[in-house]
Amino acid sequence: MHSNNLRYQYKYLGLNISSNIAINLIDQIPSSSHYDVSFDVLDKIRNTYKYHKKTLILESSKEKVVIYKKDIGIFSLENGKKITLNPFYNYDPLVLSNTILNLVYGFVLYQRGNNVLHTSAVELDRKAVLFVGPSGSGKSSLASLFSKRARFITEDLGVLKKKSQNKIFIQKTLPIIKLDYSENEQIGVLPDDSRNRNLYYSNNPVKNELTEISYIYFMKWGNKIELSSPTIKDLIYNFQMSLFSSFPFNSCKDSSKQALNLISDLEKNTRIRICSRSKENSLEETYQLLKADLKCR
Repeated sequence: MHSNNLRYQYKYLGLNISSNIAINLIDQIPSSSHYDVSFDVLDKIRNTYKYHKKTLILESSKEKVVIYKKDIGIFSLENGKKITLNPFYNYDPLVLSNTILNLVYGFVLYQRGNNVLHTSAVELDRKAVLFVGPSGSGKSSLASLFSKRARFITEDLGVLKKKSQNKIFIQKTLPIIKLDYSENEQIGVLPDDSRNRNLYYSNNPVKNELTEISYIYFMKWGNKIELSSPTIKDLIYNFQMSLFSSFPFNSCKDSSKQALNLISDLEKNTRIRICSRSKENSLEETYQLLKADLKCR
């Protein structure tokens, strides 16, 4: 069992974190009695779960979230204020930190009333371009390719803020990205990653805290590479699959209303396209298609 006598303090996305273990990837701040979120690693437990997937959201509401991570343990979140972890065995500190600052933190922010989207994003001509889709659809790789001519905003955690005239902005997060290979500085390997990716620093991070969202591309598998306009049904489905929200879907009326309001605002003020590609289409082809589409705007 970890001792609570020694506490580490951090600040991330406007919240102060108090932890009983060190968290990699972010810097410590001076010790203070004030904190917004506590994180504690508790006693180890046996992994008796028979899930095939490495990550599962077992429960999600504004009051309680339970997350299963095969290579780490069970996370429990309460009211956006308290995170606990019961590990299965000795975890990798980098994997744990990456999980806390992306997946777990996304649900903390959701519980605290924020709109949070699983997305990669870059800033092009002072406007945010978002790539949204399931794991393996190419979000991170596209963000990396575009970062050669754009600035990197986020790799996983899309924290959305509503400003005047119903415009939606995305907040920058850690300038860190998961890739198979990059010439950028490598932070470390991710031993639990099914695609053997590593963590790298982005050498071209965005300077602004918030960037207005102008383009969203939903990535999906299809028979050929093409762009199409989404129907309302497409919008609701794709956003539902990528928003940090209640689980099962529609189990929380407030969360569902919040999500629908967000979708409505984005549909009015953002150019949204579905980008389909087959397994035979390379990411370079996809990049060229999206780059040509953005030049036309």
